[in-house]
Parts: sequence; C-alpha cells; structure tokens
Amino acid sequence: MWKDTSFIEKVLLKVYGIKAASVKELSSGFNSVSYQIDDGFCNYSLRVSSASTERIEKILTDIRISQFLHDVLPTSWYVKSLQGNYFEVFEDCIIRLTFFLEGYPFDSKTQPLELALSVLKKIHSSKLPDFEHSENVFGGSVRTSAQNVLLHGDFIPSNLLMSHGKISGVLDFEHSFIGPLEYDLASFISHFCMPYSKKEMELVIRQVVADYGGIVRLGLLHQYLVHQLDKSINPIVSMLFVSPEEKLLKKQHAFILKKKEEVLNLSLEFE
Repeated sequence: MWKDTSFIEKVLLKVYGIKAASVKELSSGFNSVSYQIDDGFCNYSLRVSSASTERIEKILTDIRISQFLHDVLPTSWYVKSLQGNYFEVFEDCIIRLTFFLEGYPFDSKTQPLELALSVLKKIHSSKLPDFEHSENVFGGSVRTSAQNVLLHGDFIPSNLLMSHGKISGVLDFEHSFIGPLEYDLASFISHFCMPYSKKEMELVIRQVVADYGGIVRLGLLHQYLVHQLDKSINPIVSMLFVSPEEKLLKKQHAFILKKKEEVLNLSLEFE
C-alpha cells in the first residue's frame, strides 16, 4: 500500500491539502518508505511509517530536536497538516512531511571529516531546556553524569547530506538522548572511518581528542567503539544464512570482524 502512488496522492491531499505533480520513491526500509514530492511550487520529503507508540515517541523527539537546532544546522523543517499537527496517523500509518533537503550522503573517502565533526560539536554544545531523555547504554542509565550532553544518537553518513562542498542536511534525530559525548564520537569514528586503515583511524582519534580540548574519556570511547561495531555485526549475523545475498553478507561480516579486531588492538593507544 505504501508504494502505491494513488495512496500517497490521497494522503497528501487529505492530510496536507497538497496536490502532487510528481511522486518519487527515495528509500524503503523494513517499516517505512520515503518519497520526494513536487507540487509544482515546492519540493517535500514525505515519510510513511508503520504506526506504534514507540515510533510516535521517536518522531516527537526528531521534531523537537530538529526544530531546536534549525538555527545552527540545516535540519528538517516539518510542515503542519491541515489539522495543525507535525505528523498524523492515517489508515494505520504515521505520516510526516518536511521541506526537501537537497544533497547526497557524506562520503568520507572524498570529503573532509572536519565537516562532519563540526556538526557533532554544534549538537554537543547545544543546551535544550527540559530535555531529559536518556538511554540505557551497556545496561545502565547514563543520565546522572555531569558530563552528559545532547547527542544525535545515530550519527552515520546517510544522516548527513552534502551539496556543493557544504553540509546541506542533518537528519534523523529520533534516537537523540542526553548522554556521554563519547557515544556519538564512537559512532562517528566507526561509521565515517570504516574504509580507513588502523593507523589512519588512530590519527582521526587523536584529532577528535584534540578538537574536543582533551575532555574525551578515552577508555569510554574505546568501549563505545567496540559497541558500535557489535551493533553493525548483529543484524548481519541474523541474516547470514537466510538471505539470498549470503555471499555479500559473509564478506561484510568478515570486514567488520577485521575492523573490530583492529579497534580491540587500539587499547594500548588509549592508556
């Protein structure tokens, strides 16, 4: 149903009063689909997701953080529905519309990591009033530390758009929470530096520590680096023997295991 153009056109008209001139699918996941919408005047991004209480909570987080950071970063700007809401539940689907952000996912092979790191620093230095959402990391709450900051929570290349050599979009704050900055830094290093050699990764870590003025807790950063790689491995393992792409998955699995071994061998560098 989500991939039915007539359904998308009906959603746009009934929920937003928008008559689409064109509808183009951008991406499709397990429980959501994204579209680029052109009504002849503006371009929009429409996201259709399966409805659940957990999903709504995450969307509310994304809305709040995106709106809060919009003055300092090119975040998504939500369009209100005809009912005056930033999202609607329509026929068991969650519907949300934002103005379209031009760009392509950040490529660490061709673009400077300093640009991506500058985004993290702006997020971490932002003080959002009355936002106390926390996550359990390694089985324990992280909300009690005085060193906790606002985190993106899922800082990966596909959530950072580039256009003409500049950051054009910072996406998906659904997983934002208050926690240790090392969590985001580990996500940055493990995902943006995946193609890098062990030596290159060590240089990036030194640069990150220097940019943050020496406040990075290296032991904790190391823990989170291993944690991030485990998160990358687990879904691959679950699909390894049931997917038609078994050969490709095995190659990805071996690559990430090699990266994990390299990270584990970085332990002496963190002492």
